[in-house]
Amino acid sequence: MSDAKTDRPLRHLLREDADPCIWMAAGQVAYKLCDRGFRCEECLLDACFRGQGSAGFGSVRDVPAAAAEPEFPDDRLYDTGHTWAGVVADGRIRIGLDAFASRLLRHVSGIVLPPAGGRVERGHVGCWVTDENVTLSLKSPVSGTVVRSNPRLRSSPALAAESPYTEGWLLEVACENAEAAVNGLLGAPEIRARAQADLNRLRDLSMEAQGEREGPSIGATLADGGEPAQDLRRQLGPSEYYGIVSRLVG
Repeated sequence: MSDAKTDRPLRHLLREDADPCIWMAAGQVAYKLCDRGFRCEECLLDACFRGQGSAGFGSVRDVPAAAAEPEFPDDRLYDTGHTWAGVVADGRIRIGLDAFASRLLRHVSGIVLPPAGGRVERGHVGCWVTDENVTLSLKSPVSGTVVRSNPRLRSSPALAAESPYTEGWLLEVACENAEAAVNGLLGAPEIRARAQADLNRLRDLSMEAQGEREGPSIGATLADGGEPAQDLRRQLGPSEYYGIVSRLVG
C-alpha cells in the first residue's frame, strides 16, 4: 500500500451534512467531526490543543503485550467501548483502557487528556489518543469531574497500552454517587464475551477492507493469535486501520 494512501486523512468517512473540526481542517487531526456547532470554548480537545489541558507525546514504538496482567480483572467494571472504571479512595473512579483496546492501540504516540476540574460525561468523549497523524476519540465510561490525569502519560503515553490496568490508567474522576455512576457497566465475564464478538467483527471488517484476495491472510492471523495492532495497521495503513478501530473502541 502506498504512503500516500497511508497518510490520507479519513475525509472519505465524512457525511455530507457533517462539520469537520477546525483542528481537522488545520491538519492537526486526521478525522474528527464537530458536535458542538463550533462552540470551541466548550470543547476539551480544543482546550488541550491550546495548552489548557494535558497532552503527552512520545516516540512511536511497539508495545509488548502485558502478559503478566489478567486480560479482564474482576475488580473493576467495563464499558462496551472497551474502557474500564474502578472505584478508588474517597469515591473517586479511575478510568483506563481494557485489554482489547490496548491491543488495538499499541502504537499510540500521544494522549490528550482533559484538565483537572473539567467535566466528562458517560458515553461522550473523555480523551483522545494519537498515532502519527491519526486521532481517535475515546468515550468516558462514567460521568464526573476530573480530579487528575495520569502524569506519567505525558512523557510515556505508550503506558496506556503497555500497562492499561496499572501504570497506564488515564483519569480519575469524582462522582457524587460512585455506585450509581458505574451502574450498567459490564463485569469481567460479559466484557470477555463482548471482546470475542468484537474480535470477530474486527476480522470481518478487515477482510472487507482488504478485499477478497488478501482478506483470508488477515483472518488466519487473528485466528491463530497474531497481534491485530501490528499486522493490520501495517497492511491497511494508520488511517484506514483506525477507521475500523473507531467502530469497535471508543
